[in-house]
Amino acid sequence: MLGFLIKRPLKVVIPSIIVSIAFLATMITGAASYIIASDALNREAESKLLALAESRRSALTDYLQSIRQELVIQAENPAVKEMVDKFTTGWLAMQEKQKETLQKFYITDNPNDASERYKLLAPEGDASFYSKFHKRFHPWMTKLQQDRGYYDVFLISADGNVIYTVFKELDFATNVDTGQYADSGLGRVFRSVRDNWENGSLAFDDFSPYEPSYGAAASFIAAPVIEVDGDKRDFLGVLAFQMPVDNINSVMQQEDGLGETGETYIVGDDLLMRSNSRFSTEGTILKRRVDSDSVKAALGGDTGVAEVVNEAGDKLVSAFLPLEFEGTTFAVIAEMSYEEVHAAEAVMRNWVLGILAVVALLAALIGITFGRGLTGPISRSVDAMEELADGNLEVDVNYTDRPDEIGDIARASEVFRDNLARQQKLEEEAEAGRIQRRKRAEQMENAIHHFETSVSAIQTQLASESEGVRNN
Repeated sequence: MLGFLIKRPLKVVIPSIIVSIAFLATMITGAASYIIASDALNREAESKLLALAESRRSALTDYLQSIRQELVIQAENPAVKEMVDKFTTGWLAMQEKQKETLQKFYITDNPNDASERYKLLAPEGDASFYSKFHKRFHPWMTKLQQDRGYYDVFLISADGNVIYTVFKELDFATNVDTGQYADSGLGRVFRSVRDNWENGSLAFDDFSPYEPSYGAAASFIAAPVIEVDGDKRDFLGVLAFQMPVDNINSVMQQEDGLGETGETYIVGDDLLMRSNSRFSTEGTILKRRVDSDSVKAALGGDTGVAEVVNEAGDKLVSAFLPLEFEGTTFAVIAEMSYEEVHAAEAVMRNWVLGILAVVALLAALIGITFGRGLTGPISRSVDAMEELADGNLEVDVNYTDRPDEIGDIARASEVFRDNLARQQKLEEEAEAGRIQRRKRAEQMENAIHHFETSVSAIQTQLASESEGVRNN
């Protein structure tokens, strides 16, 4: 470009250089400002997303810990110990066919719909010890279940019999140690508590399909019910809660800070969701697989923010961190579309581009105006000098009153013009003198010639006259 400009007149070179320098400076400043500001905005947006994930984890951890504390407190509640003892007594009093009898009374012949079986306090006409105890204790257990939002509450005898549930699903009155639901989550937490009851250990089983709940995802947490009499400790049974899915969803689906595309959810070690998606009309627990780097990193114990692409091909920004509960690790994810996370950056970029365009336009206008203001007088001064060089002493020399270099050039041109005029006048005067001298010389020559001619004529006449005299 420099080679191109060198071959061009100043009226092109100077404005081009001014505009180029202004544009380059503006671009460099704008680009540097954009990079610094966009980096800060991106870090802030990612920090907010990570903080959102942290707040969800904190809320969920607090809720899960409250369930754990509730379970421990209730397992040590004398009323619960009495319930386990009384329901076990009522169970044993039936001697046999407990499952058939109790399911008939509380499930098959229950006058209420399946979702309202808990409303039955005691079957009509049943005078068994079990129904007597059920009528006494059931309202208190129902209140516990509803107030805390648990899906169900279970009392299990020391040998694995489900002697009480609030909702009376098909696991009621079965044996979860040896029966058809032994391999279910409820069976696993029972055996874990039974085998470690002397340590007072709790047991937690992650979400998995649970047949008695019509295949819905179910998770269980259980604690031992222990009777202490001095140094003697007896294992009475197990108190178990079926985890409250709706309450977990309400924690994860809070819309504060999520914008239009954001959502938070939890994922288990099988990469299946443990909460429902905010944007799905159908349940996604144990149904939607999230096989992303952020989920795997969180399950591995890492915390951070990453860009991921979901199954639909959408680019997302994903904040991730682990959640530990009773020996189980979950991934807590807060995600938002890449466009929404970087929306502030896009707005700033558009502003920067607009400002750059305006500044570049102003720089071009100023550069062209200044360049023309500088090169115009120079060009006109050059034109005047060329006119002087061609001998036109009538040319007007402008800008002699300017105090800058252009004024110096104009004044020098004016001096040059005046000198040329004086020289021309001298030459004209010298030429006039030469012409006058030539005229005088010609006049003298003419006079001499005339004189010589006259003398010659006289001589000729005298000679003629002399000859005539001699002849006479």
